[in-house]
Amino acid sequence: LTAEVLAHPSEETGGSLFGAWSSSGLPLVYLLTGPGRDARHGVTSFYPNAERLAATGAELWDHWGLQHVGEWHSHHTLALAVPSSGDIRTVLAGMDQHGLPRFLLGIACIQRRAVVTRFYLFENGNPDYRELPVRLLSGRSPFATERTWESWQHGTSEAWHVERWEATAPRRARGWFTAPSIKTRLAWEL
Repeated sequence: LTAEVLAHPSEETGGSLFGAWSSSGLPLVYLLTGPGRDARHGVTSFYPNAERLAATGAELWDHWGLQHVGEWHSHHTLALAVPSSGDIRTVLAGMDQHGLPRFLLGIACIQRRAVVTRFYLFENGNPDYRELPVRLLSGRSPFATERTWESWQHGTSEAWHVERWEATAPRRARGWFTAPSIKTRLAWEL
């Protein structure tokens, strides 16, 4: 992601995020893609190669059961680290069109020659997204050894392997089941 953003310092670039959703509704990202060879890059717009995205999604689902959980794109040096109004409209329209209950959007910006990426969760077609803190899990993605950037580049799809990312919500008690005595009882019964 960083290399791709830095390769386009004055125009937007991006790709897709593939993984799964946890039982608490948070995304686990195991793989991200680049823009595809025929993507269109503009100063304030980015259009990925739709055919490559469809082929990549089908292959990742067929081989490993990975879902398309979101997209990422850069706002390069625009100094806009949050989704733009156009981003919000596009995400909500896509969620509505495909019946998605949630969608993850990553925004990467170049700040002081470094790439800073933030992730935002959209839920139930609501335009009020929330930023998710990201935790990089130790170890390599289990999908990194199966295919590398080079093998994807010469196949029907393009993808990069990444370390696993997990968006984590702030830790706080939520409801009756978080009381210590209940947690112990639930653990014992399970």
